[in-house]
Amino acid sequence: PHAPVDGSNRDNALKTNVADGTVERSMDIVGAIMCGRRFDRRSLAKTYGIGVAAADRYIRAVAAVPGVALIKTGKTLTVAFSWSVALRKGAGL
Repeated sequence: PHAPVDGSNRDNALKTNVADGTVERSMDIVGAIMCGRRFDRRSLAKTYGIGVAAADRYIRAVAAVPGVALIKTGKTLTVAFSWSVALRKGAGL
């Protein structure tokens, strides 16, 4: 049951990830955040038709993008974009 070494399985794996929308949805979320949208787990789940647990995973994943900031207000975690944070992270400061 090992994958072939010639790389043919790699193409199938990429098609699977793209087909289920994971990559597109992640990039769409980042794009929306860069355009000024703010999401918490519930608003992200409602907007993209995903479960709240999946929304949490997307929030944690897009937080690695330079400029995406996690804002904690009480128990609510919101994700937003900050150009000042993006420039600091991008410059390695």
